[in-house]
Amino acid sequence: MKTLELDVQQVTQLIEDRSDTERALKLEAQLLDLMSIVFLEVAYRAAGSRSLAQVKWFNHHLRQLHDRVELEAHVSHVAEAQFELMRVLAAAAGSVAFTMVVNSFRTYLHGRAALELFPPETWRALGEALERKDMNRARLVMQRAFDRRSAMVHERLAQVRGG
Repeated sequence: MKTLELDVQQVTQLIEDRSDTERALKLEAQLLDLMSIVFLEVAYRAAGSRSLAQVKWFNHHLRQLHDRVELEAHVSHVAEAQFELMRVLAAAAGSVAFTMVVNSFRTYLHGRAALELFPPETWRALGEALERKDMNRARLVMQRAFDRRSAMVHERLAQVRGG
């Protein structure tokens, strides 16, 4: 039996290749499922163990994100600001493993889909949860972001399938 080796970058390329829309949407749904498992835990732990310095850095990158959105900056610049926010969360979660996992999703997180996954209001709400050390709120905010994006992907998939 021959196995197929894929990494997140390759899956992201398949998702962005719309020559087979159904396959792209199925892969994105699967990737979102995997990401949600990790990212919900990252948000939860980050809210519980973050330092004041990490809150400061989060707020710094949040301001950068809002500035880039207001200036209608290129997608890559907005996505980079979001990625930095996610890296602060991963560091605040207290394990280098979280940073490694977040880094493995870099290609997806730098794309347009990630901007739909994490709109600016998601980051504001996460920032408020971090400030208050509200672990449950942080997890809920992250869950809603994944639920919203997953529903969008599944709706598009149903349309492609004629449903």
